[in-house]
Amino acid sequence: MELQTIVIDLGKTVFHLVGVNVRGEVVVRKTRGPSPQTSRKPGSLYSVAPRIRNSMASKVLPAPAPPQMSVGRPRGKPPPVISSRP
Repeated sequence: MELQTIVIDLGKTVFHLVGVNVRGEVVVRKTRGPSPQTSRKPGSLYSVAPRIRNSMASKVLPAPAPPQMSVGRPRGKPPPVISSRP
């Protein structure tokens, strides 16, 4: 078995490897993902929380209010500039 091209696809949770020979036929095809034991453990990066009521929101929150204070330049005259040059 002689490979001409090897294609590697690194997804978020799945790894694909495909090997193609000189005639363009797929000779090797491997797919690896997280094991079923990994996906069932709480706290795992691959665990999925159970869905409740088709994931619909039970409450709709109002839009946030605008800020209550404005940030700008202070009023008054700026202090005099002190230079260290003689």
